Amino acid sequence: MVHPFLERLRRGPLLADGAMGTLLHARGAAFEQCVEELNLTQPDWVREIHLAYIKAGAEVIQTNTFAASRIKLSECNLDDKMRDINFRGVKLAREAREISGAAAWIAGSVGPLGKRVRRSGVLQPTAATEAFREQIDVLWEAGADLLILETFSDLAELALAVETARAETDLPVVAEITFGNDGLTIEGAGPAEVAHRLAQAGVDVAGVNCSLGPARILEFVAQMRAAEPDLLLSAMPNAGLPFHAGDRMAYPTAPPYFAERVPQFLAAGATLLGGCCGTTPAHIAAMRAALDRVADSGLQPADQRAVA
Repeated sequence: MVHPFLERLRRGPLLADGAMGTLLHARGAAFEQCVEELNLTQPDWVREIHLAYIKAGAEVIQTNTFAASRIKLSECNLDDKMRDINFRGVKLAREAREISGAAAWIAGSVGPLGKRVRRSGVLQPTAATEAFREQIDVLWEAGADLLILETFSDLAELALAVETARAETDLPVVAEITFGNDGLTIEGAGPAEVAHRLAQAGVDVAGVNCSLGPARILEFVAQMRAAEPDLLLSAMPNAGLPFHAGDRMAYPTAPPYFAERVPQFLAAGATLLGGCCGTTPAHIAAMRAALDRVADSGLQPADQRAVA
């Protein structure tokens, strides 16, 4: 039986939300702070950000749990709060959905462990598997509708996370890699190799997020599509490369540019769209308007190539 989320995705594109950390920092969170802890200490901030994205038109909202594995939380001496932070992260997203009255999907966010997983490296695969397993179990128990494994630069680690997710739950799995500007992961894998590896791992959706702006992410997604034509794809770029503006990081890419790229992402095969670092509800609202224009035009992805 096909999961309802995947049934919906196969009928047409879905819009996800944008950055969480960017908006939490704008509200006063310190850069050295573990922003996932704000699920416990500033829940109103997190809930309000979810609500802002839903109001902007996001149909998929990601929990504030990206760096909430026990291993990552131990860097902030919060490993004993792993369960509470993840459970509360899902609960806040569910509360925002209920308040809004919108039919939004809740994506449990899981990020890399911060240490490369190698048999001879600093983190053994068994320890990595356990860290992913316990976080994923809490997200599933708390009521996430799907899992999004995001911002992985190490393909082997991402494959391990996918394998763990598949073993632990029957939730749909979105797996997103991040490439350098050279189009390679830190292991030297390009988009085609990533697509093949993730298809073999059995992901439901494979994609690219973070690091770079829409133009480069678009190229990578198109290459993944060429390598694995039947694979559902996602694209969640940064709002360009960040630069320092005083004591803050600023991102140069404005919402209209994201909107302009929407037909091109659809033509390249992406069906799950959203934003990463530097994006805001304004970026998502612009993408929502662009998606609605495409829907109103009646164009199919193949037709969009002519107008992209």
